[in-house]
Amino acid sequence: MNTQEITVSDINNQEFEVNELTTDAIPAWMRDRNGELWVDNKVAHDAICQTFANIIERLAACEQAILGHHKHLESMPQIDQNLFMYKPNGEKDHLNIGKNLDLIYKKLEALENGL
Repeated sequence: MNTQEITVSDINNQEFEVNELTTDAIPAWMRDRNGELWVDNKVAHDAICQTFANIIERLAACEQAILGHHKHLESMPQIDQNLFMYKPNGEKDHLNIGKNLDLIYKKLEALENGL
C-alpha cells in the first residue's frame, strides 16, 4: 500500500482557477448551445475543486493532531507489573505492588499465628 503523505503545501491554489467567469472561454463544441450552461458548469467545477482543497487541508490537520497524540502516548511509561515500586523497611530491594501485598499478608499471618 502506498503511504504517500499529502500536506497543505502540496495544494496549489493556482490549479483551481477560481476567477472571473466570462462566456469568452466557452469551448467550440459548446458555442452553439447556451453559454450560461458553461458558466454554471465552471462555477460548479470550481466549487467542487475548492471543496476538495478544503477537505485535504482538514485531513492534513487531522493527521498532524493524530501524530501528536500518538507521540504523546508513546512517551508515556508502559503500564506493567513494575510500574509502581516501593521499598519497605527491612527489605533490601524495591518491590512491586504484588510482592508488597504478599509481604504484608505474610506479616499478618505471622502476627495471627504468634497471638
